[in-house]
Amino acid sequence: MKTGCLLPFIACCCVGYSYAAETAIYVDWESKYISEGRNNLPSGGVIWSGIDYQNGSVLLFERQGVASSENYVEFNGGIGYQLQFDDWQLIGSYTRLEFFGDERCHDNELAAALEYQAWQWLTPSLVYTHATAANGGFLEFTLAGHWPLNDSLELSPYVTQGWDFGFATADYDGRNNLQFGVIGELQLNPQLALSLHVSRSIAQQDIKHEQGDQCQAQQTFGGVMFSYQF
Repeated sequence: MKTGCLLPFIACCCVGYSYAAETAIYVDWESKYISEGRNNLPSGGVIWSGIDYQNGSVLLFERQGVASSENYVEFNGGIGYQLQFDDWQLIGSYTRLEFFGDERCHDNELAAALEYQAWQWLTPSLVYTHATAANGGFLEFTLAGHWPLNDSLELSPYVTQGWDFGFATADYDGRNNLQFGVIGELQLNPQLALSLHVSRSIAQQDIKHEQGDQCQAQQTFGGVMFSYQF
């Protein structure tokens, strides 16, 4: 089982550099557990909760996920460090993953993310994640928009191209999936926000090679998240 961090990265983690300490807690329901273009649970979705803490360049985070219809629990915890170079932001992180359910296993992930922040309306980013258990990597290039509709509502359409290099499957390296969607965030007050997203993932060569005739060529999923920042 692999963990998927793309949507939290787009919605929550692409924050500007700040010297002030900030803490955010959240609860997130996802209709399906999609990561690397694959549905990780045979039925139902997953409910995540977690806490993120930032103090200057240092990032601490933890989250836990519980399947809504399966015997599955996942825990992620880690640390990150970010650097700002004018309009460029570089983030490196380490995450420990623990999986509980019908199978008990664990993994370690090392990730690096690079963002270009010169444009208020569009953020290009490149994220590479290396998993020690698979001894492989996964690369994602994302274009995320930022379109404020008023002082409290913002839409963030995004499109992501993913490439697998032994992370999800060892049999094939190359184009994995194309994912796109839109995230809407409503600021209920200065600390509380409601986010909703609808996303669609289209399987490419890596998934088709792995799954063959059983391949789900397209998958649509959504989610709702409440976050509180203090």
